[in-house]
Amino acid sequence: MNTPEHHLTAVYLLATSILVPLVIVSVWRYLARRQYRKAQEAMRRGNQLHRKWLEGKRADRERAGEG
Repeated sequence: MNTPEHHLTAVYLLATSILVPLVIVSVWRYLARRQYRKAQEAMRRGNQLHRKWLEGKRADRERAGEG
């Protein structure tokens, strides 16, 4: 029962039980950060578009007031 192969299998199982959750957590965190960065960039783009739209409306109102 106490053969070297048996101990090797136990070591592999222990290493796997530690490494697999670490890999899963690392991938999860990477994807979460990537999604957060994408959301921040989309918000920044939306704010820029909104600002341009407001400036355009303001310019239209000024032109309408002058005309």
